[in-house]
Amino acid sequence: MEVRVLKENDAEVYKYLRLKALSEEPGAFAASYEEEADIPTEIIISRLREQEENYIIGTFRDGVLIGMVGFAREKLKKLSHKAYIGECMLFLKPEEKESESYYSNR
Repeated sequence: MEVRVLKENDAEVYKYLRLKALSEEPGAFAASYEEEADIPTEIIISRLREQEENYIIGTFRDGVLIGMVGFAREKLKKLSHKAYIGECMLFLKPEEKESESYYSNR
């Protein structure tokens, strides 16, 4: 299993998993499937490229993106020591939650 920050070359697999997450768990996200489905891949690439204080961490099994979580740092100077993990963007493929390795690696 590999865990790393998503980069611009992950845009297609990120978009696929993001849309899957939005369709299967709509209540867990601030955005809707309809809002995200038409976003061009070029926009996603630029978002992944521009990450400094905010980024997306992906979990890969055998080279396949199976989960993702967002990380966002507060923008206000007095609060910049704070960050949020998974706020409105945490997803793991359901079949991975049910796998034996999911529970043995916790």
